[in-house]
Amino acid sequence: MIHSVSIGPDDVYTDTVASSIVDASDADDDPLSFVHAWTVNDAPSGDEGSILDGDDHFSKHDVLQVTVVPNDGESVGDGVDASAVVVQNAPPSAPEIAITPEDPIGGMDTLQCTIESPGEDPDGDPVLYTLSWEREGESYPDVEHEDTGMMWSGPLTDEWTDDTVPASDTVPEEDWQCMVTSWDDEEMGESAVVEVTLAAPPPGCGDGILQADEEYDPAPGPFMNVSVDPETCRWDFSEVEQLYCYGFCSWAGPPGCDEADADTLCKLITDNPDSEALSYTVTAPLSAPGFPGIYCGFGDLIYTDRGVPDVGWMDESMAAHHGGGGEVVAFPDCTDP
Repeated sequence: MIHSVSIGPDDVYTDTVASSIVDASDADDDPLSFVHAWTVNDAPSGDEGSILDGDDHFSKHDVLQVTVVPNDGESVGDGVDASAVVVQNAPPSAPEIAITPEDPIGGMDTLQCTIESPGEDPDGDPVLYTLSWEREGESYPDVEHEDTGMMWSGPLTDEWTDDTVPASDTVPEEDWQCMVTSWDDEEMGESAVVEVTLAAPPPGCGDGILQADEEYDPAPGPFMNVSVDPETCRWDFSEVEQLYCYGFCSWAGPPGCDEADADTLCKLITDNPDSEALSYTVTAPLSAPGFPGIYCGFGDLIYTDRGVPDVGWMDESMAAHHGGGGEVVAFPDCTDP
């Protein structure tokens, strides 16, 4: 006599081997055997054993039923039906992911979260993905929520939505995390997480960070008429011909243009703090760019490392911006020891 029949396990998926769970006894304590009649969506499966393999017989949302008939070797008992079981949707597995490049540099490298190997769905459903970033343990938003002073772009899309972080949104030594979650057409699957710590840029011209022996980084600099050497990140003043030094606008020595101002011009032109002027000309300002009367409020203050404090640059005609008057030292013959 069968007391109860059920189908196990509790949750059946397409890759499950379903089995009948039978509670039965015989009044004479004879050994019992059972015949199983499995149906899938009310159609006979053709199997009479105690198990039914999902790989061969059923798909998600199919309805499984089984009727079990006992036999003690002498007689056949009444069949008992198990409660129907619906095959559940199986969510997809997590993909394998990576952050590229392999060793990103903060402020220089764009980060991209890539799917190296797709997630797998046991039901054969198409797998979709959602992606999110964390920066220093906080969600990476479309708009920067901290007062860092950074220009903020927010996540960009290349292959997958929001899979890219522009380099401008990163700084060295930050911790970044990418999480990708798999989905089928019904529910969320598993997630994969990968993390990376951004490296500091190596010393070198062009990294946008002013380092020892550099005057401006990156090249070519902010001006039209004087540039920064892309190999050294130092100003190239070799073609500059004049320095304004009229009266109290003098750069060195007593007021007015003299040898001290000419020596200053040579130091700037040759990029040599020991350079001196062998000869020079004092003349009215030329209609060309040059070193202006920085102590008189003319030009843009720039950083140099040539033994000259407070260097200014005028990227336009000196004659036009000094009112057509005053004097400059010009056309020096410079030493370069």
